[in-house]
Amino acid sequence: MNDDLRAILYGSMLLGAVVVASFILWFPFRDRPAWDKALFGMASVGMAILIGMRALLPSGVREIVSFALVPSLVVYLWFGGLWGTRRERAAIHQWGVRNGYHITSLDRTYDLAPGGRRLTAEYRIVARRVSDGQIRIGRVLTGRLSTSGQGFDVLWQGEVPIQRLKKS
Repeated sequence: MNDDLRAILYGSMLLGAVVVASFILWFPFRDRPAWDKALFGMASVGMAILIGMRALLPSGVREIVSFALVPSLVVYLWFGGLWGTRRERAAIHQWGVRNGYHITSLDRTYDLAPGGRRLTAEYRIVARRVSDGQIRIGRVLTGRLSTSGQGFDVLWQGEVPIQRLKKS
């Protein structure tokens, strides 16, 4: 193997290691917004360079880059899914704080779309209104089902009656 091919192999393996290391380091630092964005950004840049290398290099060298690209792409897609879901949940919690709700439960479920071909994600939400303690139950529609600019809609389905303790 000549020096140029060896350099391409080591460079692509290094970029793949950056993607995997960013994914692994994300877990302890995911609660810090700056680190959260920086680690996902590093993984995105690493993947962009790997894909660019694969597209721009001649056909005989593409297989060398693919050796690092394929496992890195699997890790990157997994990372992107976890990162996006976490940001979506954080946005829903921030909406609750802004609108005077303490969200006690937020569970993701999947329903069939009206056409019956695609699963759509939605959240089941249980929240307590801070002002009067009223507990509300509803759904949070995300993605295509959302009509708002914030990326999700909260639809309340019912309220749990407030039970007051009687003094005896």
